[in-house]
Amino acid sequence: FKTNITENAAVASFEYLGGAEYFDTPETFHAFYPYSKAIATEDFQNFTGLEIPAVQKAVENGFDPAAALCYATGQFTNLAFQNLTSLLKFTIDADEVYTVRVYATWGSKFAGACTFDGTALTASVNQVVLKGPMRKGKTFYMAVAPGTYETLDVYVNNEKLSDMTRTNKTLKAGKIYDMGKLGNNRKTVLDWYNYTTNPASTI
Repeated sequence: FKTNITENAAVASFEYLGGAEYFDTPETFHAFYPYSKAIATEDFQNFTGLEIPAVQKAVENGFDPAAALCYATGQFTNLAFQNLTSLLKFTIDADEVYTVRVYATWGSKFAGACTFDGTALTASVNQVVLKGPMRKGKTFYMAVAPGTYETLDVYVNNEKLSDMTRTNKTLKAGKIYDMGKLGNNRKTVLDWYNYTTNPASTI
């Protein structure tokens, strides 16, 4: 398949170079974004080679484009991508912030190399580091695998801010969870389990 678009776009048209007769019989297509040569499958039900980077690039008012995985499947040529990740949102409330790290305790995994069974991601790493610099007053997003996590700890510049002691909190795909304002003064993180319904693709 080939497309002629040369810049970011919400919609792309692809041409199958093998000829139109390929579409005479309905086929099921599977597509992932961002593209990776490592993605593979033997049965078109279970996929390997996906990744949510454990180290992500800080983007003001956005997220690392390599981190927010999307998936689409369908017949013929109309494919609607769905977000596979959850997004953690926060606003920097301190000067000279260079890293924000979220660490999942008790063996929970929400980043790194992932597999996908057509419904959910299975991750391999228990932390994500967002690397800056990050300016005070600016908002950032971190992509993680959906799941239920007993405890998530938050660090700014390697200083632990707050223990997430609430248990069995579920992060859902396509949801944005607001962690509030993060500083470097051990300020308690409040209400960050409240989520908005905006899909990641609308940021």
